[in-house]
Amino acid sequence: MEQLPKRFKIEANVDHLPEELEVQKEQGPQGPQFVCYLDGRHITTLRQDDYGSWEQVTGDLDPVSVHSVSQAIEETD
Repeated sequence: MEQLPKRFKIEANVDHLPEELEVQKEQGPQGPQFVCYLDGRHITTLRQDDYGSWEQVTGDLDPVSVHSVSQAIEETD
């Protein structure tokens, strides 16, 4: 897996609407995590578990939005 830039932009569906998110890659206690911002406001933090599944560490996104955001993060790599 290539190293992602510390900050990057993605396009993903959030609450069924296409949005441009700014993502900050950080080192969390259990490995890399991705802090996502919409219009400068934190909306979620995501990480991949040891089996490759994405989980929401913070935030209240619905599962469809989490999937869309995590897929966009993977495609950026």
